[in-house]
This record gives sequence, C-alpha cells and structure tokens, in this order.
Amino acid sequence: MERLQSCGLLPRRGRFAAKPDHFRHSRHDSARIYGTWWVNTGRGHNELGFDFIDDEQYWIAAVKAGHDLANHTLHHTGARGDADAEWEIGENPRRIWAIEPDQKILLFERGGGTVWDTSEDQIARLLKEYHCVDGRGAPGVDSPAWLINHSAADLRGFVDAAMREGSYHYIIFHGIGPKAEWGGQTDGKAFISLLDYLVEKRGIVWSDTFTKIYKYVEEMSLDLSPYRYISLQFKPSNTNDAITFQFMEALQSEFWEFSFVPRSTDTRTVVIPLTTEYFHHPKWFKSADADGVLDLSNIKLVSLFISVTQGGTIRFERIDAVGVASSSGYLPLREQASTPAITETGRCITGP
Repeated sequence: MERLQSCGLLPRRGRFAAKPDHFRHSRHDSARIYGTWWVNTGRGHNELGFDFIDDEQYWIAAVKAGHDLANHTLHHTGARGDADAEWEIGENPRRIWAIEPDQKILLFERGGGTVWDTSEDQIARLLKEYHCVDGRGAPGVDSPAWLINHSAADLRGFVDAAMREGSYHYIIFHGIGPKAEWGGQTDGKAFISLLDYLVEKRGIVWSDTFTKIYKYVEEMSLDLSPYRYISLQFKPSNTNDAITFQFMEALQSEFWEFSFVPRSTDTRTVVIPLTTEYFHHPKWFKSADADGVLDLSNIKLVSLFISVTQGGTIRFERIDAVGVASSSGYLPLREQASTPAITETGRCITGP
C-alpha cells in the first residue's frame, strides 16, 4: 500500500508496463526496461516498511536511469478536509518535480484503504491544478498480481498474452522479493525472469513506463524536453513570406509559436531555441488555464504556417528537434505574423 509498483507491456502489436524494486538491476536499465513507481514522498524512516525520505538518492538514481514517478499522495493517509487534501495531493507532485523536473504530467492514485473528507469535485480540481491524471493512465488488461506470488512461467505468460492479443497489458506489484507486502510477489527470481523475457522479446514488445504509454495512447507522445532547438532547413522563393512554427501542449492546450522571415532565397537552416524568449502565445490565444510555462514534455499538435503574402513557395527539406544547434544554422529575428485560431483537434476556426 505504501509503495505501489507497476509495470506495463506494449508489444509492437501490444504493450506492457512494470515497476518493481528489481528495476534497479543494471542490465535491465541498460536494456531500457523501465517502470513507473507510485510513491509517497512524505514517508520515511522505515515507516510501515516504506522509506522514501532516507532513500531519496536511490529514487533520484532510478529517475536518471529512465524510470518515472507517479503521485500516490504524500503520506497515503487520506485527507481530513479540503486543506489536507490539497497538501496530500499537491505537495507530492512538488517533491516529485524536484527530482523529475521534466515530467510535468503525473499519474495519480489516492491509495486504497484511505478516507477522504472532501468532495470528488475538490479532488478533480486539485488533480487538474497539479497536472495529475487519475488512475493508471491508458486503459489496458490488468494482469492479476494482487496477493499472488507468481511463478516465472506465469509472469512470462502475461507477455505472451500481450503479444498474442496485440493489446496493452500491465502488472501492478505492491512489493517484490521476500518482504513483499500482502503476500504478493515474494519470488524475486521469477520477476527477474520476467525482465529477462522482456529483453529477449524487445523486438516484438514495447515495455515502458505507465506515463509514456499513457501519452502514446492519448496521442501525447511527442516529447521535446530532451531538445533545445527546432531546426528548419528550407528554400523559399522570396524573403517576404513569414514562416510560423507552432505547437500546442497536451495538458492545458496552451499554444506557442515563433514567426520569422527568411534572409535569402538560398537553401538555409534556421535554429529556433525552445524557450519563452522566442516562443510566445498567438494573438488569438486566451485561456484561463494557461500557466505561461513551456511544457515541452507533452506536445499534442504541431503546425507550420506560411503567410503567402506574395503567392510564393517554400520547400522544406528537413524539420528536426535537436540538442545542439548546427554550425551552418542561424538564429532568425522574431517577426509578427497572423495565424488562424485552432481547436484542440487542429481544426482552424478563423482565417489568418
């Protein structure tokens, strides 16, 4: 209950996700077998068998290795009123973001056996405020693991089922190894066998964190957070038509754009820093939910607009997200351009 661990499988024709203590196994980290850990960051000192505070360096290392964290509330004790609910739901993300600053969106579970003396509307409001998605993320087949000590054959069978059915399967562990809670997966060797099987089948099975699979299923899979620039290689027919690169965040539907005019009609490469110094909201964009923070980890929609004031043409040869700007690229000056208002589905609702 205090350390909820889970794992999701997604074959190339299906999926799988997982999250256990044995993910610290270095050969599985190097093979990119990752999981999501639902944590209570306010617990420590071996409180009820769970220690986040004293083991924080381990959690930092796990995140750096490629795993991610999810919001299981601060203490797993429910809430006594609205203020306590805000503290339990909101403080946990703040502490997680201190460890994992690029992972803005978090999956959320309030914890079984807890009482919440607040309304469901209040909980929903807090989840929206703290960028939390209630539940396991994407819908899938929950392979039974609660209170069960599976054999290696059982665990490998879950992978086979995901491949056979071509669908998303996941397993949630409440502990792994001899001290697993509630008599669950006490056979740690069987779990290592599962990880080895995922490595063996990685050409067929996509195994990743719950969070990444959720983004994929919800079409939120574009993650620009590892990159610093957008690189555009193009050849324009004139130097008057403005080019606008625009994208929309998935969580708050916040739009950002950058416009520029080509310097010449030669084939050139432009690099645009992914910062708020360059990207701004379109003139038409107004949203009470906008927080003014560029969330590059969850991009839902990317658009490219040309003003076409003179009826010219532009041939784009490459569009890339890059970590290092090309030595042949140049940083353009920001221009003003009029872009159409767009819905969350990418449909234009006004002309430019």
